Amino acid sequence: MTRVIVDTNIAFSAILNSTGRIGKVLFNSRGIFHFVSCKHLRIEIENHLPKLQILTGLDQSVLMEIVNSIISRIELINEEFISKENLLIAECIVKDIDLNDVLFVALSLELKGKLWTGDKKLVRGITDKGFDQIVTTIELSEIIDEIGKQNPGGPPDTGGL
Repeated sequence: MTRVIVDTNIAFSAILNSTGRIGKVLFNSRGIFHFVSCKHLRIEIENHLPKLQILTGLDQSVLMEIVNSIISRIELINEEFISKENLLIAECIVKDIDLNDVLFVALSLELKGKLWTGDKKLVRGITDKGFDQIVTTIELSEIIDEIGKQNPGGPPDTGGL
């Protein structure tokens, strides 16, 4: 199964529109992708709950159901388990782009996974530096669709990127 490292903006997008393409990828890919992120993701979401509630217009209990549902699809890993080497490499990669993304890039390196982010500036910047462990929502969606065509009505294959 392909490890996919989930950036904060992907989680926010899923919360804001859980039935959109990002939500569909998160909820319709069991057995295809293994979604992973840093424990810091939960803290970021909690810090932005008031804003998320305003943007969604949802009752707090409904919003928390959506948040918990999305978080349940993502394995949260303690940042302390990321090697210092990968943290330093990630810092060099993102230092002039956005240091807030260092943990996600480091986790991608640590787990040899693909970083899933909607941050176009980050994607351009790290790609220009030779970091190619990136996957887009469209690519993930196409993989799910292709596996669905190969196995109509059957369990998903464990194919991937």
